Amino acid sequence: AGAAGAAVPGAPVAPGGEQPELEQGAAAALALCGMRGALPHRRQSNGRAGKRNLDKEVVGDLREWFVAHLDWPYPNDEEQNLLAERTTMPVKVVNTWFINARKRRKKE
Repeated sequence: AGAAGAAVPGAPVAPGGEQPELEQGAAAALALCGMRGALPHRRQSNGRAGKRNLDKEVVGDLREWFVAHLDWPYPNDEEQNLLAERTTMPVKVVNTWFINARKRRKKE
């Protein structure tokens, strides 16, 4: 490790030429991992612990597709992309919703 206040190569630098002290450790860790550049996006707290539920409209769209395809509730890539676009969610979230929906159905 370097001295306190030492610049990390490839890490973001504040306008005055110094890195904010709290970001130095994260920047050093990123540099060691080969991930130079900007620090990862910070999430804003919503004031509650845990994850937020999806909107009812979004769940309704996904559930509608799920019920219509109960014989094979596995949307292909094209269908996942379409559902993600329609619900304005990332494809990964749509995929995870279907994984969880199939698990919930299996428990019944």
